[in-house]
Amino acid sequence: MGTRIRVEYLDVRAVISALPHARVGFVVPKYGHSSVERNRLKRRLRELVRTRLLPALRVAPGVEGSPDSTEPEGETPRERREAQDATSVAATPAATSRPIPPGKPLTLPPIDVVVRALPTAYEAPFAALAAQVDRVYAGVRQRVLRSDE
Repeated sequence: MGTRIRVEYLDVRAVISALPHARVGFVVPKYGHSSVERNRLKRRLRELVRTRLLPALRVAPGVEGSPDSTEPEGETPRERREAQDATSVAATPAATSRPIPPGKPLTLPPIDVVVRALPTAYEAPFAALAAQVDRVYAGVRQRVLRSDE
């Protein structure tokens, strides 16, 4: 159903979302570390996912923040969400899993992701975590596309 990708610092599980947008959850176990260390790791992971993974996962047309979404001026976020909910029937996984025509940009259906930090993540520098998040996205994309065919 879903896919699991394990890299040096992270264990990531991903599944095609039933919602018209991507979601991300975090699991940062104690592993004998203090709450200060756990919170620092959570902040790092949130920032990496916010800046690197979510922009790549927001691919459904019309989803707030996706490259092809248009945000009319004067419209409140609530009005945009209500308009999006009204059109979300067209963005269900069944509708987004059709073959991609040649010449069109490659897009994925919305994906739900759970990022679990491994014990080695506590000592990892920020740049190394960033590289791992990039590797994870490449693996998720490849496996989801393979299972979508």
